[in-house]
Amino acid sequence: MLLSEMDGLEERGGVLFLGAMNRIDALDEAVLRPGRIGATVEITPPDATGQAEIFEIYAADLPTDDDVTPGWFADTASAGLSGVEIEGVCRQALHAAVRESDERVTIAQEHVTQGLNSV
Repeated sequence: MLLSEMDGLEERGGVLFLGAMNRIDALDEAVLRPGRIGATVEITPPDATGQAEIFEIYAADLPTDDDVTPGWFADTASAGLSGVEIEGVCRQALHAAVRESDERVTIAQEHVTQGLNSV
C-alpha cells in the first residue's frame, strides 16, 4: 500500500516522510530504492549507562529499597533492554511487591529481578 501511494505522488519538494519500525528486516527492499526513502536512521538500544538513566527515571517515584539503585540495575539487567522494556520491568516489580505485601509496599531487588525475568 505504501509503495503504491508513494509511486502516485508528483514531485512537490519540501515533503518530509517520517516513519518508524522495530523490524527493519521485514521492510520491503523496494521501499528503500533511490528516490523513495532518502535516509534511514537506526536507533540502537541503550548501553548500560543509558539503561541506568532510564531506570532512574521510571523508578524515581517508586518506593524502592536503598539497594535498588540505577547502578545495581545496570549491572543486573541484560544488555539490549529498550526504554519500554525497562518501564515494564519497573511495573512488574511494583506488581510483585504489591502481591507480597500486606502493609507498606517497598520494591526490593528480588522484585526487580522478577520483573527482569518477565520481559
